[in-house]
Amino acid sequence: GEGLGVNCTGSEMGHLFYDELSGTAGNFILTNGDPDLALFSNVQSAPYWSSTGYTGSSANAWDFFFSNGNQSVNDKSSTLFAWAVADGNVSVVPIPAAVWLFGSGLIGLVGIARRKKAE
Repeated sequence: GEGLGVNCTGSEMGHLFYDELSGTAGNFILTNGDPDLALFSNVQSAPYWSSTGYTGSSANAWDFFFSNGNQSVNDKSSTLFAWAVADGNVSVVPIPAAVWLFGSGLIGLVGIARRKKAE
């Protein structure tokens, strides 16, 4: 789950920073040279909101700093950045297979329609 400080990998932001992008505590994520960083643009050193509220106070929520890998709690009235992340591993649907499947189904429907018209 969530935790205060650095090396917290139980949150989606912590997992992204430490496990997926090879971040290290105390260092800005853009300085580590991980090739997966090329997938992202405009990464800020300021804090990002987490989607998780803080159970200790309904006025607070978790945040994460990509400038140093620190996870902390911030007042919900603060203005922070946001980064959409998905829970768990998201698989990609291969487009060529999906297009082939759609195309073959469409050809089958056209064939059925022609057969009905010829009758």
